[in-house]
Amino acid sequence: MQGLPRNFLPSLLKLQLKPHRFPSPMSSKKIKRAGGGKKPELDIRWLHLGQPYLSLAGVPVSALSESYAAFSKKESDELERTFQALSKDDQLATRLKNPSKEQIAKLEKENQLAIEQQKKKKLILEVEKEADEMLEEEEERLEQVEEDAEREMTVEELELAEGEMGVPIAKDGLFEVDVKEMKLYPVFWLHKGPNIPVRRGRWFYDEKTPCPDELADDLEKGWEEAQSWKPTYPEELTSRLSKNDDSVFVPLPTAKPLGFGSHVLYQDDTTAEVVHDKESITSKLSQTFWAALRASGTYSGGNLVYRGWDAVQRSEGDAIELPNDQLEEGVEIPSHKENGEPGEPAASEVKELFLVVHGIGQQLASTHESFNSVYDSNTLRIEAQKQAECEAVKQMMGGDQVQFLPIQWRGSLKFKTASTTEEDETHSLSNRFALEDITLKKTIPYVRELINNVLLDIPFYLSKHRESMIEAVATEANRTYRLWTRRHPDFEKNGGRVHIIGHSLGSALVANILSNQPTLLPPLSSLPKSVLYKTRDRFIFSTHSLFLVGSPLGLFLHIEQAQIVPRRGRERTTEAPVGLALDRAGRFGCFSCDRIYNIFEPADPVAYMLNATVDGSLGRKIEPISIPSATQSTLDSVFGSFSELAKSLPTLPDLSSLPAPPWSTSKDEGVSEKKTPRFPEQKVLRQTESEKAQTLSLAEQRFLALNPHGSVDFFLPAPSTSVSEYLDMISAHGLYWSDPSFAAFLLTEVFSKPKPEEDAANVSSTSKA
Repeated sequence: MQGLPRNFLPSLLKLQLKPHRFPSPMSSKKIKRAGGGKKPELDIRWLHLGQPYLSLAGVPVSALSESYAAFSKKESDELERTFQALSKDDQLATRLKNPSKEQIAKLEKENQLAIEQQKKKKLILEVEKEADEMLEEEEERLEQVEEDAEREMTVEELELAEGEMGVPIAKDGLFEVDVKEMKLYPVFWLHKGPNIPVRRGRWFYDEKTPCPDELADDLEKGWEEAQSWKPTYPEELTSRLSKNDDSVFVPLPTAKPLGFGSHVLYQDDTTAEVVHDKESITSKLSQTFWAALRASGTYSGGNLVYRGWDAVQRSEGDAIELPNDQLEEGVEIPSHKENGEPGEPAASEVKELFLVVHGIGQQLASTHESFNSVYDSNTLRIEAQKQAECEAVKQMMGGDQVQFLPIQWRGSLKFKTASTTEEDETHSLSNRFALEDITLKKTIPYVRELINNVLLDIPFYLSKHRESMIEAVATEANRTYRLWTRRHPDFEKNGGRVHIIGHSLGSALVANILSNQPTLLPPLSSLPKSVLYKTRDRFIFSTHSLFLVGSPLGLFLHIEQAQIVPRRGRERTTEAPVGLALDRAGRFGCFSCDRIYNIFEPADPVAYMLNATVDGSLGRKIEPISIPSATQSTLDSVFGSFSELAKSLPTLPDLSSLPAPPWSTSKDEGVSEKKTPRFPEQKVLRQTESEKAQTLSLAEQRFLALNPHGSVDFFLPAPSTSVSEYLDMISAHGLYWSDPSFAAFLLTEVFSKPKPEEDAANVSSTSKA
């Protein structure tokens, strides 16, 4: 084999590329082509490197995926429609937003060469000068960004910023794709890390590797010229190969300088082989090579590429070669079953939306990603999905869906700085200093960081900065809800409800907001834009259930000498008699919500109980209610456990039928020994229920107005294994998110519909003896 390059045979032996079998040009047997010789459409599929993010894991994502994953067909088609709507210039600009790995390597190499040349020419001083100028420009830019951040955005600016929507991706549209920027991003929380690139796949090496745009352009243009989809193409290719005609190799003018390949050989309408050195093949290869090429129809030294997503999927079975007797006229190559389409939105809409408000410690997330509250919400979502698979819980949900969204208020918190007065200037009282200026330098760094970034949130809350913290929570929650309803416009119309989970200090901040909240709010569509975008100290939506988790609220109520009072005019207090509930926004402890639950781990050092804050006398007697265990071994009986719990707890009849409370004896009556009925979800009550309700004291009625169970305190079952009470105490405050019992409790409380005909036990059944 004289004339072969010296390295050809060794490289040929090393290459273990998957061979693609197409009918030998010398054979008269053919494969039936789709469309009978018509030019086939290009099956474009969009792909991404964000699978680790789309999985919504409960732990930080360390890096992008190493290989591309395909969007679903529905998502890909929408992405392509959006792309086609762009101008030609914008379409071309997308390539610069997302260079291929090969292009990045080439640019880095060019930059390195440029740096070396500058050094050789002794231009270091000029480079340093230029760097200084660039540094000054960057500092000016950052100052401008800071000024813009301090400047309050107008309603029009906020509406415009939130109105820009990408193409929704994955379940409930938690992610979107910005086609112009060619990136995937989460909608409702801040994305940290590198941009998540997306690619528009036209030609593919395999399902996980689309060809670079430059190569795809050349391949598509060459495919148009070769017209390999025509029925006569196999005979034409046979004839040219028999004559050793090197024109079968189509040049790749754009791709060659970038190192993607120099020429391409089209095998059929969907498959081609890219070669990197056509000259060494055509001018130096012996007749033996041409004979082998004519016989087998493949050149093992090339890279197979496939036109369109459907073709690359079928190629997964190309290694299994069909016997010649199966390649008869009119017989199609068997198509391979497509992979599942990940990320398709759920068929049913979300009816129950949970907003998760984090507590202390999120300042630490700026330097330690594992502390980011987004992963707590992800963990809770995963646990809720597991519990929703339980047949009994699934029946309760009735096909409706839930979603959990984090409210990252700490990242947007800006403390108000004191203004300098003329007197301050006169007497030199304008001294300002930062926390770093007063922090001891010789303490253990991590411990000091923990104190500064975690524990200081508590004294901030007890200071004049509380107002800023409340505004940060309300502003971020309102922004999230606006984004949600914009992407789910039928949420409110279809009866969607909002529930809030307030963890740690977040529960106290939410309590402040709901205390100031109007009793009822109209739909967003009827709110003035000034209210919709500029409300800072309250929510722009109504809250159905408030779940306080690991909450210190009891301590703050004690400090303020406040108490929890049902809000009159809500679901359970629509026409409550005077004195039982108050319609008083602005009173701390009078929350504008339908139900309140205070949930804690027994070992949690931050949590406090709340029963006594409703009524001290009765609250001391009522034991916190144990949440049934929802471990895997008892998963199927969770529903039964909650049913038994509900039967053993008192509930309140419709408050419109209750008499005025007996003020003179309400606090001294103790616990009634008579049975109380289960709280019905209907307004018309049986006479017996109304009669029974008359025996309840004011305190009992208030407890029952706060939730259907007659107690606001609930505790989670202790872990089956415990190494140390001290270790349990340290970890208890952060264990709620991964607790299956907590997730099951949320679902059953939100979806349960109490039956009026069920009897309920007396309040005394949950009281201390």
